[in-house]
Amino acid sequence: MNCPNCNIETQKGEISHICKKCGFSLPFVYRGRRISEKEKSELFETGKTAWQDGWTRKDTKATLRGRLVLVDNILSFEAKTLSAKCPKCKKTIYRDKNKWRCCECDFSVGEQLYGRKMSEEEMEKLLSFGYSDVFDNFVSSKGKFFSGHIEIDGDFCLKMVFKN
Repeated sequence: MNCPNCNIETQKGEISHICKKCGFSLPFVYRGRRISEKEKSELFETGKTAWQDGWTRKDTKATLRGRLVLVDNILSFEAKTLSAKCPKCKKTIYRDKNKWRCCECDFSVGEQLYGRKMSEEEMEKLLSFGYSDVFDNFVSSKGKFFSGHIEIDGDFCLKMVFKN
């Protein structure tokens, strides 16, 4: 693997690839996850990796969806977030394995609601406006399809509003 700064072959150290000339370092494990050979190649070719699950947060054992990014040849981490803010405390909403959760308070929303996987755009609308579009493909606990939309009530809980 060549250094992104000097284009000189890096050396494999005990915990990272190291450039002897400029000091650039790429760890083997970052945020609780081993960086694959494919991700290393992607990182040096495009400056970023694809979005992946399984990265750990620094302050908890929670995992998040994110990617590695080279900014001025310094390794950094970018978590998958929504532009919509938390309806409860107005902080950043980030993507966990199968949930969207607030970085500050206890608010969270599963990506699967009433048997329907919500897209990122649909989740943006729900969190921004407090309600979703009307959908015909929600699924009851008995496996029957029904129509309705989801609202966030005054206690910041999700509520199904059925369409007649």
